[in-house]
Amino acid sequence: MDEITSKKNKSLPISILILLVTEFIVGTLASLYQEIPEGIARNDVYKPIGIIFIHVVVALALFILSFAYMLQMKTQKQSKKALGASLGGFTCIIIALISGVMFVETSNDIYAFTMMLFSLGALLSYAQIVFRK
Repeated sequence: MDEITSKKNKSLPISILILLVTEFIVGTLASLYQEIPEGIARNDVYKPIGIIFIHVVVALALFILSFAYMLQMKTQKQSKKALGASLGGFTCIIIALISGVMFVETSNDIYAFTMMLFSLGALLSYAQIVFRK
């Protein structure tokens, strides 16, 4: 049995996968119901407890958990596939996080699009880890 599929190594990627789906739902709600008004300080967008604040908290949790999982794969000397998938997921989460910050700062829709694309990339990376037979 490959290390990528062992039950012990699946609890963290399952948590990350659940958070990614949650992040997608919260992000969709944020884009539908929350508007970033012109002329306000951008830092006001992050104030509790609006939907964007929840979106940011989940994103930071994803960053921390994906980093922890990548380190776990590295320190346990897992297979190259497992390390590659965790590194790919972590990289996608970093790029999505940066894109989200850039979207709030500039209101440029290309950043929202890249945030969505790289979130999907992270979802696929962790789905590969969780569902691989």
